[in-house]
Amino acid sequence: MRRFSAGFGNSDHIVSFLERNPGEYCDDCLSSILDIRPRQQVNQICNRLNDYGSIHRGRGRCSSCHKNKLVNFAYRPTISPTPQKIESKESFKSKEAIQQNHLQDAERFMSNKQYAEAIESFNLALMSNDNDSTIIYREVGIALSYLGEYSAAVQSINKAFQVDNSSIQDIRNRLSLDILGNLSKEWSHEGAIFIERGQYAEALEAVNCSLTLFQYDPITWCRKGRALLGQGRYHEALDAINNSLELYPANATVIRIKALIHNILREESEEFACYSDIINIDPTFPDIWYDRGMRLYTQDHLSEALESVERAIKTDPNNMFAHILKGDIASKLGRNNDAIFAYTQAESIGGSNIELLDKKAKSLKKSGKHLAALLPQFRSLILRINPRYKRILPSSMRSRVVKETWMEWSNQKHVIEGIDRCIKDRIEELVKIEQEEKRKLQEREEEARLLKESRERERKARELLERAERVRREQFSAEEHYRIMQQARDYYKDLYG
Repeated sequence: MRRFSAGFGNSDHIVSFLERNPGEYCDDCLSSILDIRPRQQVNQICNRLNDYGSIHRGRGRCSSCHKNKLVNFAYRPTISPTPQKIESKESFKSKEAIQQNHLQDAERFMSNKQYAEAIESFNLALMSNDNDSTIIYREVGIALSYLGEYSAAVQSINKAFQVDNSSIQDIRNRLSLDILGNLSKEWSHEGAIFIERGQYAEALEAVNCSLTLFQYDPITWCRKGRALLGQGRYHEALDAINNSLELYPANATVIRIKALIHNILREESEEFACYSDIINIDPTFPDIWYDRGMRLYTQDHLSEALESVERAIKTDPNNMFAHILKGDIASKLGRNNDAIFAYTQAESIGGSNIELLDKKAKSLKKSGKHLAALLPQFRSLILRINPRYKRILPSSMRSRVVKETWMEWSNQKHVIEGIDRCIKDRIEELVKIEQEEKRKLQEREEEARLLKESRERERKARELLERAERVRREQFSAEEHYRIMQQARDYYKDLYG
């Protein structure tokens, strides 16, 4: 099925093409150029446009296939400047009459359930005169809805809705429930796209249109809550979320959004009630145990927080943030060995970062493992100086590490030697990288030099050939001519081997 849209039907394409391309075009060429199938459709549309005076149609030579046949061309009147004001009223009346004819055709097509033809007539009416465009866009949207083109229908109705808010209510009264449901889903989907883009005002307008047509969709109410949440309208967002949960109480995702809103509003009891509801619905719901543990940790309910985070790790063993939170809780409870193990697990899952390494080093120090704490300290320091491992400052790094080492373990000389060895290895690695970069740079410079020399030799050879030609023209001695040619040949021989 070919998609129609308000203001961009096949009639528009034909008229626009003929206006942009002066000449005469047959039906076959228009069908091929504009990709309108079947060809008979072009014949019907052009006959109709000719009747309404939008284009001219008659016998002639096609500008594309150069055959003598029935052709179409744009109407380009030549009006003198003097009678222009006199003809403007007649032209306006003519446009109104043409529009009325198109609208009558469209109404007839709509009553006969010929929706594609009705859309064409509405588009012609809109093209001939843009008065009453709100009604036309609304009717095109209704016709597209009957054709099942819900996305195009929503776009057309949006144009009418921008001018007249009552268009939505009128559409609701005229369409069946199944069509209204499909249109509502399309608007709701449009709202979801706006939410992902962060365009919350546009999203709210779309979901409101959706709810006007069908107000019993919990997903749409949830999207309205997200749009209001993005605008900072927390109480209204909470009302929309509650409406969604009234329609579908067991939606854990929506309950989690509700918990977030209660968190923002600092309503702790309601927030923890949401966590309990989610756990009752689905104990394996992603991140819910982690969320609950984090909230308990911030309130210093450490034992309960530890239980929640252990459940989060049991649900998802690869949750790096849950392991880090477990380490934080264990460290606060004085369980340093548990904290070290949790941080090590997090590092094995998600890799090292400065904050994680610092936490691990701190726990190692608390447990009395000062020597082992130097390694995460050292790695953290490298990341601070050189996050991308592109450049390192060994002198500043060494001075800080040595200072910390002497403050804690001044009698452990092998620690200093180990750190110096790590620094030396890293410097050697950087020297090798620098040497490799210098070698590549020298190779590129040598290539450039050889290319330059090659071009210079070619230039000298060309000059010698020109000189030989001048010698020949000026009839110098044969010996001089031969000597110059020999020089040129030698240059070319050196150049090309």
